Amino acid sequence: GFCIKTRTSKNAKIFINICKSNQIPAPPDLTEQELVNILESDDPSGYRVPMSLGEPHVEVDNSGSGCTAYDIVINSTFFGKITNNEVFREFFITVAMEGLENKYEMELSREWRMLKNRKFMGSIFDQNIRTKSKPMIQEMDAKPSQFTSSKSLISEVESSPVKPDYTIVAEPPEGHPSFLVAEICLPKVVRPHKCGS
Repeated sequence: GFCIKTRTSKNAKIFINICKSNQIPAPPDLTEQELVNILESDDPSGYRVPMSLGEPHVEVDNSGSGCTAYDIVINSTFFGKITNNEVFREFFITVAMEGLENKYEMELSREWRMLKNRKFMGSIFDQNIRTKSKPMIQEMDAKPSQFTSSKSLISEVESSPVKPDYTIVAEPPEGHPSFLVAEICLPKVVRPHKCGS
């Protein structure tokens, strides 16, 4: 996508990498005039842009100074719209900055500039995108008589969450610890990548 540069209220350099993915849903498709009408209405929060805000990562800028970068992922089609339309771009960057401010409790300057010679700062990190989850309780079409077998009841019980066994050890064991080491037993986890979700 593209990268913008701004600063915090404490004058720290911030880079925001705007990335695109079809995994993010698109916001409602509006014309420029429809967007302006919403923004001038009594409830401008009526138009929402789905986005994924990544964790901050420390990077080094061209002058060799430390800085912080954030990755924001939006829908690919909507990315095309903000690339080609200045009103949508200004609106999106304002919303994105507000999202970062709320999530990370900081204040960003609204004076920003788009980098011309680079599309991102640092490395782009993978993000887990939350999809709409199924409700915990669902209405079933099956007749009650189909659920009388003990096998069905056992499989339901086995799929419920189990509190894992764990131990926490302080290092060093004497005095004020420098760090804690946790050992957690997860017998039902078959592959390690299941732990991150």
